[in-house]
Amino acid sequence: MRTPRTSRSRTIQPLYCLVGEDSYRKLIFLRELKGDIFPRQEEPLNYEYLLGDEATAALILDAVRTVAWDLFSTVDNRLETAKRLVVVDRAEKLSPAIWKRLRDYLADPEPNACLVFLINRASRGWTPLSLFPKKYVKTFSPLKGVKLLDWGRKEASKRNLTIPDGVLEELVLSTGNDLGKMTGELEKLSLYKDGPGVVTSEEIKEIIGVGRRGKVFDLTGLIVSGRSDEALILLNHLLDHGEAPLKILSLMVSSFRKLWLGIEAWARTENSRSVCEAAGVRFYQSDFLRQVKRMKSTAIPYIYRRLVEADDALKGGEKSPRLALERLIVDLARMDGAADLL
Repeated sequence: MRTPRTSRSRTIQPLYCLVGEDSYRKLIFLRELKGDIFPRQEEPLNYEYLLGDEATAALILDAVRTVAWDLFSTVDNRLETAKRLVVVDRAEKLSPAIWKRLRDYLADPEPNACLVFLINRASRGWTPLSLFPKKYVKTFSPLKGVKLLDWGRKEASKRNLTIPDGVLEELVLSTGNDLGKMTGELEKLSLYKDGPGVVTSEEIKEIIGVGRRGKVFDLTGLIVSGRSDEALILLNHLLDHGEAPLKILSLMVSSFRKLWLGIEAWARTENSRSVCEAAGVRFYQSDFLRQVKRMKSTAIPYIYRRLVEADDALKGGEKSPRLALERLIVDLARMDGAADLL
């Protein structure tokens, strides 16, 4: 039996099956694994990323059997020190015929490669899981209850933040149990505190809750979805809690500008990562991508015109800023139809 390679940080197995609905922890695991395999950042030489709905058995096997090369090694035989990393994302899309062809390799994988399958579904009932020796399988089910709070506590501690249980529950509730969103909000809190400290309920509300960018992003999402009634409720909630009308409009303009950039990037690349990078979106990426795919590029001129008109109205002494924003939201929520009027 082949012997797995050991790095400074962990024993690197030649094969991993990362299965479960918790994509965030899977990606963290993969990032750490890449750091262990490529400590000198020679990743492009020996790293290959494949998609399960496009890959074939031959393509996967060729990728892992390609000889790895270490340009930075000082030993005579560089091939003995290098290791390849091949990642197959959305591997649940691979057909039964492909899994059958991979059976022998999964039973005895190459020692000088690390083949990682990302399975974006629950492990229960997934037949190909039986092809993997158990030592290569790692399950990432969504964290709930005490485990979720423990995870949040540890992430806060990494940022020198202390969050009492009641306040931590508020954070969990505000992020919808989404670990990626929770990490993003902890980063905001860390920047806000500018050093170690105890996070209060008031700070959760101030930084994450009412009247902040995340809520205005929600407002934009409701508009793009055509849910004007819910958008109006949220708008009045923001105004009632003291958010300035011009601040709300400014953040709406920023959100729609990001959507514009995202739509243009999607038209060029149809690549989710490229879209988020082009728009400068680090957090809430899945929500942002849904909005990008829903919004029509033909609506952009109308949106821009209505935002300018609302800005002129608010700066020109509109007697009822609330009414001006309400009219804006109603108009933008029906922008698919409005775009046809241009």
